[in-house]
Amino acid sequence: MGEKFPDSLVYVVTDSQQFGTVDLNTGAFQQIGSDTPEQQFNLVAGPNRSLLSLTAPGDLESIKTSTGATTIIGPTGFGFNVGGLARVGGVLYATDGNNNLYTVNPVTGATNLIGPKGIPALAAPPSLGDESLYGVGGKLYATFDNFDLPLSNPTLITPPALYQINPSTGFATEVAPTILNLSASVDATGTFYVFKEGLADATCVGPAPVPCASDAEVFTLSLSNGSTSFVADVDPSATAIWGASPVAPDPATVLLAGIGIAAVSISRRRGRVRPDKSLASAGSSVRHSSVNRANRRYQRDAVRYCDRMFTQLNTGDGTQITKG
Repeated sequence: MGEKFPDSLVYVVTDSQQFGTVDLNTGAFQQIGSDTPEQQFNLVAGPNRSLLSLTAPGDLESIKTSTGATTIIGPTGFGFNVGGLARVGGVLYATDGNNNLYTVNPVTGATNLIGPKGIPALAAPPSLGDESLYGVGGKLYATFDNFDLPLSNPTLITPPALYQINPSTGFATEVAPTILNLSASVDATGTFYVFKEGLADATCVGPAPVPCASDAEVFTLSLSNGSTSFVADVDPSATAIWGASPVAPDPATVLLAGIGIAAVSISRRRGRVRPDKSLASAGSSVRHSSVNRANRRYQRDAVRYCDRMFTQLNTGDGTQITKG
């Protein structure tokens, strides 16, 4: 199951709008509060033990860790073109679906373009992609992949890789290849972990609104060579993990978060959108730069359904398929 380590609990957000905790050792999931109004991407420590995240419609949002209650801070300007969110040295950074890097004002949500990362943007539908973004040790790291359908035998467009990003220029340098479908990352007491969004059951029949289980998994990831080691399966009551942050963050991280927000506050004071869950919409709008990641859960469920349907037609087994 993997090596035990202290402080193994992390906060997470999932693609099905859950907020809660996952034990990195065991994969146990505990939801906190009701489902959130929007999907969130990435989690970063905020003031007063809150967390910051990006919503599917492109707002910067705070999450109250004790209840899961969310508060919109302000728009980033990304719209449905959200990438990831991370903090390095007290500065908040975000990426969009075109693989550009921005700074984010933690008080207003406003963004300022730094530059392109040099990683190809997500290809047009029907391709899918995965991204994680995290700041650790004063450095900014990302994982990214882009692939074409079908899920049962994907064709790589941008192979999965680990990158180190220069926060000053936005340019990403590839560190090493890594595994496919890494959807979130987190540093816990000096060990770097990633969540893999499982796609092994490509023949699962479960189009929206009854999606297939995500089969999320926990791995460790080496930041020097991209190698991974399996730790645990995530409880199937949680779907794909799209953001993670330690429950007991490093005090230095919290201090930097407070300093960054206080500095911005000195100089400047100051709806509910759900993705279309229909099968038709899911099939027509795969996660790429203009829509995207917001509908990925439903798109993948629809594609699994289609994969299964075509498999049955080709084998002539006569099985009847009923939409969920």
